[in-house]
Amino acid sequence: MLISGFERCEFGYVAQLDEELSEVLQRLLGETITVLDAPDEATVLSSIVGEEQYREEPDDPTLQTLLPPMSDDPLEAESLRALTEDSLRTEKSARLQMILTALREHMTGERKAVLVEDGEEWQWLSGLNDLRLVLAQRLGVGTPGWEVLEARVVKLLDTSSELIVTVDEVIAIIYLVVSWWQDSLLRAVDLSEGASSL
Repeated sequence: MLISGFERCEFGYVAQLDEELSEVLQRLLGETITVLDAPDEATVLSSIVGEEQYREEPDDPTLQTLLPPMSDDPLEAESLRALTEDSLRTEKSARLQMILTALREHMTGERKAVLVEDGEEWQWLSGLNDLRLVLAQRLGVGTPGWEVLEARVVKLLDTSSELIVTVDEVIAIIYLVVSWWQDSLLRAVDLSEGASSL
């Protein structure tokens, strides 16, 4: 599994990514886009003009993670969800689709590296964060069980031996890789913006 951090280039930021990891990320992105099931424009418009006053929290744990309540008050949370959920689903799906398209272009050889074009940095950072949240929810990040799993995975990554790993360990590896990749893009953006302000 090979991946490089993002670096500044003429048109934005580039990183290298091997085929195996690219395929895994594309699958995760596609699954998350499917779960978000972005509504069409008519549905978004009807929610904006107030045809629906209240909407309950979705049952799907992934959607609960990506679309958390916007208020501690249950009635206010349902009201805010009716106003914002469809547009949030659309925005999140579009960001994830942008990343998916870039990975596909790299896989098909249309681009020599994964490219984040100038102006797309924050959509990428938000999209990668949503992907991290989905993986974190699946892994129970923040729980004592996660700490044990994380320690095991870090040890796996530090060894060069080919060890048999569990499904959760594979997901945890992907979570750590996506977190690192997102951080590398953020650092590259910060460095570039810092240099341009001098």
